Amino acid sequence: MAFIAIEYPVDDAFIVFRYVHRFLDGKGLTFNDHEYVEGYTSLSWTLLLTLFGHAGLKPHVAALLANYIFILLAALTMYWLLLIIRIDKTFRLIALFFFGTSLLFFKVVYLGLELGMFIWLLLFFFCVLLVSIHFPQFDSVSKPSMVLSGVLGALLFATRPEAFFLSPLLVVTCIVFWRGHKAIWSHLHYFLIPFTILFFLVVLWRLHYYGGILPNSIIAKSISFHTLGKPSLSWLRDILVRSAVYYLDAYKENPLLILVPILSMYLVVKRKQSFLLILLLIPVAWQHLVILANGGDWMPYFRFINLYTPFIIICLVVVLTQILQTSRFFGSLLFLVSVCLHLYTNLGYLSIRENHLHQALGTALNDNWHEGDLYRAIGASLNDVWIENDILIPEAIGNIGYFAPQIYVHDPSGLTDGTLSRDVQARRSVYGRTNWHYSMGLNPAVILLHWWSEELALEDLAGFDFFCVGPLPNSADGSSLYVLLRRDRVDRYRLALLHLGLQSIPTTDRESLKGAGTDWCSDLLRR
Repeated sequence: MAFIAIEYPVDDAFIVFRYVHRFLDGKGLTFNDHEYVEGYTSLSWTLLLTLFGHAGLKPHVAALLANYIFILLAALTMYWLLLIIRIDKTFRLIALFFFGTSLLFFKVVYLGLELGMFIWLLLFFFCVLLVSIHFPQFDSVSKPSMVLSGVLGALLFATRPEAFFLSPLLVVTCIVFWRGHKAIWSHLHYFLIPFTILFFLVVLWRLHYYGGILPNSIIAKSISFHTLGKPSLSWLRDILVRSAVYYLDAYKENPLLILVPILSMYLVVKRKQSFLLILLLIPVAWQHLVILANGGDWMPYFRFINLYTPFIIICLVVVLTQILQTSRFFGSLLFLVSVCLHLYTNLGYLSIRENHLHQALGTALNDNWHEGDLYRAIGASLNDVWIENDILIPEAIGNIGYFAPQIYVHDPSGLTDGTLSRDVQARRSVYGRTNWHYSMGLNPAVILLHWWSEELALEDLAGFDFFCVGPLPNSADGSSLYVLLRRDRVDRYRLALLHLGLQSIPTTDRESLKGAGTDWCSDLLRR
């Protein structure tokens, strides 16, 4: 099943791959020469891919292999966790059935990011934490396990920075629920010391190497103090609306994401397995707060919620065991409903034709629709003819940056630009921060867009010629992009892109540019 779900990495994954590639080439953990900006989110994932790179694997291949391994590790660790919480064999097998057929979860992991590593570390942390407090007896505390939980908590932070609060919160939950067991409190320092030491090592290294305590990719997408200080609360309304839409769409695609927490909270109110269910739901609830702070997310498969599928499955089997003890009929009915909802969620992905193994390995283009392949083809075409010190501004920087290592790439969303990410005048979105006035001030030679920006339309573009490029030769209905070439570079770069279907946009049509490049350029070609 995990093989069927193999997915083409998202563009952000290729940002990490470029960092890894440059690191292996001795250029440091940088996206552009001499610019120390942490444009990736996960330090531990980036270093892991670097280790695979030393073994001879290219970053995109290493990511595919690593995520497949993390899926297997997550399954084994989930089974161990079910053993720890005393779930009998039948329900352990039911849980593995749900996990093994969670194609949506697999697709999230295969996006090429650190998500598989993170969810495995979190499951492992749960196992070690419960072992350290001798769940369910709570008769003593295991010092080695408590130390290991502190190490894992710090690794979670190095993998996803927002997890800094998560592991301490889970430990505090154990203390609050079992405050009568003073052994947990008295051994808390065995968790705190390794967690604090490793946390400060990561932060101090980041401060020394990049000059900041958080990844620039986090800063670019976060609400600034300047915004929080505004008297108007329109920004709050916007993120609430966008987050609510994200939640509702995710629940519609995967109804178990809302059904299981509701049933779990019902049992908590009834004081049945309260400690265990609350502990398992804390990561899910925490991620909802992260989504709220982001105002949603742009990546496919609702990755921020579906990533926690293993915890939803564990909660489900806990709920099933409790309800079956009270009513065999309602327990059986719940199981049947859960299976039906699970099949409803995953059946649409059950197709070997949707497997993107060759695209993920980089051995074939996904010519049918994928924008990333067109960015990649443009990058590969421009790389050999690029003039040193010229600047390229692509709307999506990952694919083109990875496949065009010689080109200086400016990110108009600020993920790899420390100045733009902190610009209080920039417009914040789920992609980062944009200020086209700042970006155009860099005097770019080429601009690539898959969506025409109204902000860019307000800038002085008189020095550029406008083009459409695409679709790819093997695709009649694939993606197209807007291409803006600075007039003194047209002769050199236009020739390099002609084989990708470069078409000039007449001056009379420039005022009508809007929306997706694929749609607008298709209309142009049909005239």
